[in-house]
Amino acid sequence: MTETAAKSLAETQQELVSAFALFDDWADRYAYIIDLGRKLPPFPEAWQTEEYRLHGCQSQVWLKSEWENGRLRFHAISDSAIVSGLIALLLKLYDNRTPKEILATPPDFVAGIGLDKHLSMTRSNGLHAMLEAIRNAAAQAELAGAREPLADEVLDLYDEQVMKLAADIPRTQRLAHPDVTVTEVSRVCGSQITIDVVMGGDRVADYAQTVDACQLGKVSAALMGRTVIGKTADEIRGARDTMRRMLKEDGPVPEGDWASFGIFIHARPFKSRHGSIMLPFEALVRAFDQMERPAGQT
Repeated sequence: MTETAAKSLAETQQELVSAFALFDDWADRYAYIIDLGRKLPPFPEAWQTEEYRLHGCQSQVWLKSEWENGRLRFHAISDSAIVSGLIALLLKLYDNRTPKEILATPPDFVAGIGLDKHLSMTRSNGLHAMLEAIRNAAAQAELAGAREPLADEVLDLYDEQVMKLAADIPRTQRLAHPDVTVTEVSRVCGSQITIDVVMGGDRVADYAQTVDACQLGKVSAALMGRTVIGKTADEIRGARDTMRRMLKEDGPVPEGDWASFGIFIHARPFKSRHGSIMLPFEALVRAFDQMERPAGQT
């Protein structure tokens, strides 16, 4: 963590860009980034849990945010030297800032330093996932009126009964002879789901899922596993559209058999989680699209 920020975020970004301009080539810049990562403060082992693990990064990354005297404090670590260095850059910029300043200042340093052109695609995706998590924490603080305590996960919005769903996902045994198999990945957070579907006429007769997602994605998969059997493609497409409107357009919560998904109304402000929540819906719609496609058409 840094000391109380004396300079604005915009000024600190410019200083960072100027510091990198002193190096002649990217070999030296990478060495500088790695050296910054070595100086990260300790990250307690007790925090290296699924609750704080950041999805969307190729390497293991844990990020925790706290509210302290009107400012956000960030703690983070990675098992990768390069990613640890990128974390050090982000903490130098965003630690000990007000939510308003974080949200009002675009991350111009990414292009200013040249990270957008010189990081691999997986590293770049990881950097943007970390930036998104930091901005989401700031947005959550702003929406909550900066109440204490500030949790950096949406999970705190749900009661214990709901969260038990994440640990008890049904229909996880793969099907031997599915009509279609689809894998869907959230480009924002890296969560993914693989589903097998068997149709009986125009309705889902059997369903299986393998889930590698954040807790919200697991809850969504658990609810889908309890709801999908007997549903038609049109019913599932309609529920997908209702969920999209609820999350992105302040639309109403789902009704009828889909009412349990209304719990995700609390996740509206957290856009980086929407993709994970929608994974089972999007995977099913893709499955139906594939089955309905004329033979030989790709």
